[in-house]
Amino acid sequence: PKTSFRHFSFPWDLSKRFNESSNKIALVFGGEGTGLSTEDLQKCDFLTTLPTWEGYPIANLSHSVNGFLYQLHSDRVRNQQGIDAGLPEIVPIEGDLSPELRDTFLEAVEQFSLSVPGNQERKDSIKNSLTRMVMKSSPTNDEVTRL
Repeated sequence: PKTSFRHFSFPWDLSKRFNESSNKIALVFGGEGTGLSTEDLQKCDFLTTLPTWEGYPIANLSHSVNGFLYQLHSDRVRNQQGIDAGLPEIVPIEGDLSPELRDTFLEAVEQFSLSVPGNQERKDSIKNSLTRMVMKSSPTNDEVTRL
């Protein structure tokens, strides 16, 4: 069988290995329904597979390519943003909102919602909507201070 001669790893293992290497690489995908032949597999240095649900253990080619490229690119962004000229530090990977400023913002939203005319249900709805809307964007300290 095809799998008897090599160990398969996962996309994140592949990504880690490639990030630690300066060599050129090629991703090789088999055709839908057939995969790679045993002969083709023997020519590959590193074999990897997408983890799938055992009830339906296949992925079509476009989904497989997408899964691997997403893993490789997301790791590259996390490791190289601001270092690699092709990945300038335009957007922070994580928001840097301090817990103290977050609490101050939430208190201000609470005060604002209480000042709006209407019943308590409306006030709670305004507070929840405004909080979700702002926090969904992972604001920075500077952005929350401006609000």
